[in-house]
Amino acid sequence: MYLPIMVVCILLGALVRLSFISKGADSFTANIFFMAVIFTGLVVYAGLNLLLHTVYDVIKRIILRRRLPVLVNEPISFSPVISDLQEELKAKKEIIINDRLNVALKYTQEQFALYTSEPDLKSLCEYVTAYSKNEKIENVKAVVVHTLSKTDLYHFGWNIWKHFDRRNQIEVARFLKSIFKISLKDVEEDSIKSHLRDDEKKGIIKIEKNITA
Repeated sequence: MYLPIMVVCILLGALVRLSFISKGADSFTANIFFMAVIFTGLVVYAGLNLLLHTVYDVIKRIILRRRLPVLVNEPISFSPVISDLQEELKAKKEIIINDRLNVALKYTQEQFALYTSEPDLKSLCEYVTAYSKNEKIENVKAVVVHTLSKTDLYHFGWNIWKHFDRRNQIEVARFLKSIFKISLKDVEEDSIKSHLRDDEKKGIIKIEKNITA
């Protein structure tokens, strides 16, 4: 890019040098003017080039600003999206909770159908439902069972506790004590808690890894 300009500057410098020599100037002085012309020409070209680029950029920006539409920053509302997502997650959670409860109720009916009366079995299912929802059970009518041992009731409590993924075992011990108050009348809650998994494979109701199986 600079080669043509360099050639022009050299030619101008040579003409100036010849002019000075023809007028009687010595070679040293003529060479100084020769170099000065070349340097001045390059500096002027570089300055003009920079100026033209700057003017071009300014004009380009002005044209682009006039062509581009003005964008108005409007607030984006995510409320409907978030609300819909929350409702969807809530519905899915309700489905999971209901499915888990239905499994527990079916398991309860299968384990106690032969060992208690129909009204007591219905009451037992209501108590299991309240336990699943972490609700306080009031006005408890004792569920009377026959044939089933304390160990069977402990195993039932353990399986229900594990199925609902509860942390505190004393809660399920209190649950067993309150609904099977006749069968467990002589047993304290702490004792029930400590014996929930005794003799896992013995009895009518056994410890299950998963009551859905």
